[in-house]
Amino acid sequence: MTYAQTATALRTALSDLLVDADVPRARTQRPLTAEESRLVQAYRASVLTWINRTTQAVVPDDVARADVRWGPARHFADHLNRIAVATTTLTPAASTLDLGTMNPNPTVESWRQAAVAATIGLDREFDAVARLPQLHPRTPGRPDITGTSPGRNYAERLRVVDDNAALTNALILLDVRIGGRPGWHRLGGARNLSGRREVSTDGLLNALELCRRWTRAHDLPTTVDERGHRAAPEVTPGPVRPGMPGVLAALRNTAARLDARPNGEAMRLLVRSQAALTHDLARITGDDPALGTRRARYRQLVEATTNLGGKLGGPALALLDSEQARALLVDVTAVTPAERDQALDVLHAIDHKIATHVRAGATDATYLVAHGRELAMPGPGGVRRAVQQWARIDATTAPVLLPAARALLETTPVSSTAGDAVPGQSRADLDRAVTAATPDRTASTSSLLGPPARDTLTRADLARLRAASFPSPAVEAATHDYLLRRPQRSGGVPTNKGKGKEPPAR
Repeated sequence: MTYAQTATALRTALSDLLVDADVPRARTQRPLTAEESRLVQAYRASVLTWINRTTQAVVPDDVARADVRWGPARHFADHLNRIAVATTTLTPAASTLDLGTMNPNPTVESWRQAAVAATIGLDREFDAVARLPQLHPRTPGRPDITGTSPGRNYAERLRVVDDNAALTNALILLDVRIGGRPGWHRLGGARNLSGRREVSTDGLLNALELCRRWTRAHDLPTTVDERGHRAAPEVTPGPVRPGMPGVLAALRNTAARLDARPNGEAMRLLVRSQAALTHDLARITGDDPALGTRRARYRQLVEATTNLGGKLGGPALALLDSEQARALLVDVTAVTPAERDQALDVLHAIDHKIATHVRAGATDATYLVAHGRELAMPGPGGVRRAVQQWARIDATTAPVLLPAARALLETTPVSSTAGDAVPGQSRADLDRAVTAATPDRTASTSSLLGPPARDTLTRADLARLRAASFPSPAVEAATHDYLLRRPQRSGGVPTNKGKGKEPPAR
């Protein structure tokens, strides 16, 4: 499983629970028994553990809530941790026996599936998420708020925070719906019959809404969806059959080899190989519209990768398989509709991996672009050689490359990404389910925020804004709004204790 598959399974299960709870006929079903209530609370604890551990892993614990880089995320993470600790202390996570036993009650079974995904995710995908802060350490003196090098992981970590805030919102809504049943411990730890919670979720609701407003202002990437445990690539061994079956086998091998990122030179040649293969296949199929679109995308990508290089990455195994497919295609004169559909499916998978590798390689400097030559220092005999210079990929050095890769990615069907997981669709489904299941009579996130806590920023907050470099006006506006709305207390201790309120900025 990858991070996308784990998170998608969680979002799908919680979306189903929210939708089912909102159907009137569901309210006529029998209430949960004492054992079923225990199971649901144990499954909920497993899900909450995944949310809390991944959030704490990606959000630095040494930043203040007023920090313009991490303040909203730290604010959410602090509230989440208090709720998670208080809840899981009374209702521990599900046991292996509970996770492995299917339940005839659809509601309990949906909770079990979510808990299974969370448990497997903690076992296999947590390390991939926890390593995000260490992948590209920040260089002193270089701002990283834009999410570009040396902090590519910054934007990916914000994606994890945003995903977890949405899951937390769903858990709170489900807690409100189920909380009236005997023996149910509300989120925060207190039993329902006591009439009062130990830790209120109102602060968590406020924090997650502030956090999501802020994270949604960023351009959140999907590259984190590809991280996690992956099975070894399935490569077809032995001699390749002639004709179209051999072409399909070679293309599948190409897609399998692309699980590992090739080096810059291999990627440049692979793009040209795929462009030529698309041209030949379109000629055989009679200028298929889908192949025509792919041919246009690769024409742009070929031009954009003319100066692409970089020695980091794997060998050119995917290029060899692609060239083998081209060689076998020479003897093909006709393609059946079934073979055409199979070829398009594999080509879409190749497109997604190529586009993802190009964008990620540009961000972490695995791929570079040639940027002129300079004379080296004199060698033996006083000879000075012209040495090729390389530059990072950005809008100045390669203005067409990233837009071309993004265009190729946009033409790829969602179903070909991240295995069987459809992360983008599940994110939208959960947002719709949360919106539909948030009744006006409960503390909805929008009504909780209310007006800002203050009219003007303090001098310290204003200085932080002026010193920061924001990737877009939307992020700057969202950060400004958060600083106006954030509580003055941090960790339960007044930030200006004994000093009076900080004077507003003039």
